[in-house]
Amino acid sequence: MLLYAVVPADAECPTRVGVCGGQVETLQGAGVALVAEECDQPPESSRPAALRYYEIVDQLSRSVSTLPVRFPTAVRDRGDAFRELAQRAAQWRRRLDELDGLAEMVLRAWPEHAVAPMVDESSGSAYLRHRAATLHIAEQTADQLERIARGVCRDVRSLPATEGVRLACLVPRVAESDLRRVVDEWQQAGPGREATLGGPWPPFSFVGQQEVKDR
Repeated sequence: MLLYAVVPADAECPTRVGVCGGQVETLQGAGVALVAEECDQPPESSRPAALRYYEIVDQLSRSVSTLPVRFPTAVRDRGDAFRELAQRAAQWRRRLDELDGLAEMVLRAWPEHAVAPMVDESSGSAYLRHRAATLHIAEQTADQLERIARGVCRDVRSLPATEGVRLACLVPRVAESDLRRVVDEWQQAGPGREATLGGPWPPFSFVGQQEVKDR
């Protein structure tokens, strides 16, 4: 069975067609339920399958507290799913309570002062100095934005970025506009600053592997 999310046991989850083409169902446990789909075999980690999975979990999170499961996590059968529920229900219930009313927003930003282009691209030492300067400016920007975001958010975590800065912000849904406001204020405080906010989404970046273990 392909696992999507953990939700409160009394949550109403509309029936949906899942990634494997079957019906997504809710398996009831003690205080929590597993949202899952019966599949002959787990789907491949393709972009269309992942997008469909994220769409289903996102729709769930807009109406109920949701603990997302890393895609594509699966158990062998219905019996294994119920055993997971029996073993981990108390842990999942606590984490659901902690995440109740919270969503993830991803903050992307680009440093105010870019490092000047390299003059001698053939020099290894020049490349290392250029790389170090670029990383230093990105770290300064990340530190600034993390301090600002923590004034509004419950938690902030750094995400990998090919350029600039990416931060996952765990924000109360009632405070999403406050986060947008402080990010706008940061942009306006200096010339050349650029930032975007994506979301709100389910708190994917704030669910550890040990909370919903990969198989």
